Amino acid sequence: MTSPERRTIQELVMRYKLEPHLHDIYVEGVFDRDVFTSALSGVNTHDFTFYPIDTVEITQEDLEKYDLTDGNKQRVIALASELACVAEPANYLCLVDRDLDHWFKEHPTVPRLKWTRFCSIESHFIAIDTFYEIAVLTCKAKIPSAGEMFDSCMEVLRYLYSLRLADSELDLGMSWVPFKRYLRLEHSSISLNCDRYVDALVNKNGKFADQESILHSAKRWSEQFSSEHRLCIRGHDFTELLALVVSKYKGIDSFGNSEAIARLLVLAAKRNVEIVQELSHPD
Repeated sequence: MTSPERRTIQELVMRYKLEPHLHDIYVEGVFDRDVFTSALSGVNTHDFTFYPIDTVEITQEDLEKYDLTDGNKQRVIALASELACVAEPANYLCLVDRDLDHWFKEHPTVPRLKWTRFCSIESHFIAIDTFYEIAVLTCKAKIPSAGEMFDSCMEVLRYLYSLRLADSELDLGMSWVPFKRYLRLEHSSISLNCDRYVDALVNKNGKFADQESILHSAKRWSEQFSSEHRLCIRGHDFTELLALVVSKYKGIDSFGNSEAIARLLVLAAKRNVEIVQELSHPD
């Protein structure tokens, strides 16, 4: 190995040729690893070992070989592509978030590369029960109606996701504006000042000429969304908004940030069968 923590692709190819029974799972980051470890906490017989992709040496040349940009997701895809030379049977798995991909194209077929069932691992926590347990029971946010608050958060998050789809469809490559200052708080709900937010977005990116196209595209995408929130919400936006709800509605101060919320989600993953099912091999 090149260092105590990072393996080379060549080392991994040899590893799985010699030991095809190993259930090594490569994920995008530490949060994903910890969520799966928590979800498997009640399973006594599993033999999975999880590795964030930064434990593998992936070079810029490796990414360019498969026309991939930089980023953890792209690195996992590059690793799966490089390991495709390992003959069956093999039990390692490379797992990446869908993000926006399922709205645009077929996923490339690479042996033992799998996309999450929903937009991201965080998507498994987008449910009213989890929202209530974290925001109200654990973080002590003073929300009169958790159901009403949850529904309003879903509206905000789905709109933000439609803007991300518009950005991708129009190939604008925009940098995103934090949405915190554009939120409006009411008794038991929260909303986004959409006009002001889009104005700020195009202003930051110098995309005034594209504003109408962005709005039209976002509207068209939102009309295609089903009632399944987990296929049209970005996971990081969810944790950020949940943290803001805790902070704005006078919850425990130390939980009013997205990193603290993410650690609570790790605990919430304990013995979650639906999350464990993500580890099944692709067809």
